[in-house]
Amino acid sequence: MQYSVLLQQIIIIFAIAAVGFIAFKCGLIQEEGNRAISKLVLYITLPAMIIASVADVPPNLTAGDILFFLFLSFISYAVMGLIGFFIPRLLKAERKDYGVYTFVTMFGNVGFMGFPILSTIFGPQAVFIAAIFNLPMNLLSFTLGVLMLAPRGTKLQMKEFFTPAVVTSFIAPLLYLLPITIPTAIYDGFSLLGSATVPLGMFIIGSSIAQIPFKQIWNLPKLYVVSAAKLLICPIALWLIFKPFVHDPLIFGIAVALGMMPSATCSTMLCIEYGGNELLASRTVCISTILSAVTIPMMIFLLL
Repeated sequence: MQYSVLLQQIIIIFAIAAVGFIAFKCGLIQEEGNRAISKLVLYITLPAMIIASVADVPPNLTAGDILFFLFLSFISYAVMGLIGFFIPRLLKAERKDYGVYTFVTMFGNVGFMGFPILSTIFGPQAVFIAAIFNLPMNLLSFTLGVLMLAPRGTKLQMKEFFTPAVVTSFIAPLLYLLPITIPTAIYDGFSLLGSATVPLGMFIIGSSIAQIPFKQIWNLPKLYVVSAAKLLICPIALWLIFKPFVHDPLIFGIAVALGMMPSATCSTMLCIEYGGNELLASRTVCISTILSAVTIPMMIFLLL
């Protein structure tokens, strides 16, 4: 792969995070502002991005193809979730943070880092398929993921799980499968609105990190173990599981490569929204993203 593409993505996302960091330090944004931006992403821009992803799916895919991709995706998240379940227990982490450790191991930064990297390795058709693979993440992270991140004992009403992101995760595949023609201009509008998701998400991470002394971002050894699990153990486990029965090299490569991505940026926003440990999530995203500059090329070379 072109290492410069990966390096470019990392530089971009940390430049945006740096803006959030500086904005908080300068008093341009406070914790209340963080929460407001988080709601904007979770309830408006992210659902728009999910709907817009339908426009990227090639028209020659059958319902059977989509179901197979979704099946592989659910297996992937089950495997990574199982790894994430054991990580905090092996590390003897604080019990209240078990869910955060599991979440950042289970869910990766697919949208911003995964898609460009897959396009570089496999060509633009890989992005279409990856958009389908990404649908279960949107569903799981905003349902099961919320249960992971919310403090123990938090009472969540059933209606709280029916967020716009969850609803649009169901609507998106239906829009593709049903004989409905939606004007391109509408998809373009959703795409333009959804494009704000990543920069706003990284801005929130930067402003969250600004709330703790800089040296404390790096001085928690557990986070390096979690990052190693996310970046190394997860893709190796997926390779071992999928190798015997996924024979299409493109599908196999996409499924494994998506497991190499660093921790998802939405972990911080969900922690803010539901009272989880946002600083722990932000620190893990930061560290795993930096380390991925080394681990992703290495894993691609070894596994693909």
